[in-house]
Amino acid sequence: MLGVDRYTSADILPRERYEAWRAQPMGRTGRLFDTEPVEPFACRSEAVDLGGLFLGFTDITAQHWRRTTDLIRADGADHIAVSVRFAGAAIGDAAGRSFSAGAGSIAIADMARSHVHWSAASDTAILALDRTMVESRFGSIEKLHGHVIAPDHGVLLVDHLRAVRRQIGAVPVGAVPALRTSITALFDVALMMSLGQGPIGQGLAVPGAEARTRIVAEQIVARRLGQPSFSVDRLGAELGVSRSTLFRLFRDEGGPAAYIAACRLAAAERALADGRDRRRLADIAEGLGFCDAAYFGRLFRERFGVTPGAYRLGERR
Repeated sequence: MLGVDRYTSADILPRERYEAWRAQPMGRTGRLFDTEPVEPFACRSEAVDLGGLFLGFTDITAQHWRRTTDLIRADGADHIAVSVRFAGAAIGDAAGRSFSAGAGSIAIADMARSHVHWSAASDTAILALDRTMVESRFGSIEKLHGHVIAPDHGVLLVDHLRAVRRQIGAVPVGAVPALRTSITALFDVALMMSLGQGPIGQGLAVPGAEARTRIVAEQIVARRLGQPSFSVDRLGAELGVSRSTLFRLFRDEGGPAAYIAACRLAAAERALADGRDRRRLADIAEGLGFCDAAYFGRLFRERFGVTPGAYRLGERR
């Protein structure tokens, strides 16, 4: 089977987690940036080399990220980084082009050019694409630095990578070329759809103020997931915005209630996939704010097609 490098900070003392992450071999992505955590640091990641295509999955707390000219000169990295954002928004500047990337979107960066961004706690897939390959398909990549593919255009790639993440440990080595082709082909589809919709670099149609409010909202949700009493009304009160504003911020997810439920289920999936997390299912449900284990089990099965217990045993669809 395909070898998967895995990393988690869960077993490291909280005060030592950030430096340990920077030092470990899978921290290469982090070392391509100057980073600054803005909350207690934690990270879980998986990475595979698909023969010319690096694929990583990372669940990480909020940080500032800076790719400077000094770093570019020092490491010489010049690949195209594609960040597929399952959860967690980011805002930043790519060599003078402002961008905002919300959950479900895909952000593109030329690692040979400077850029800075601030990311909320996020769950992402990262693709490292050879720049020659991208240029052969789309011409000059200058226009792509800081480009954001909106959720409607990137949904095929986003959904595909979610499935890949669930099954990555079961992929036979002989299937790697086909898997690599499927990922790059769906990236091509997403980018072609995006480039055919208005001027390059327009990013998401979300004003800057709303993009920032969305990031704060995601941080609040991440902190409150374990509170059963946390609700849409409480989120609105903490943000100081109306229910209609909240729905506009989370319209791509079906509204704020759907977003909160999805975050809880995603956190439950990560806990059940972690072989070192041996908590009872009822304790996981309670820790994530579900009112009871039966309700949690019903929602989990609707989302993932199997019961939480079966998922923990590896029965995944």
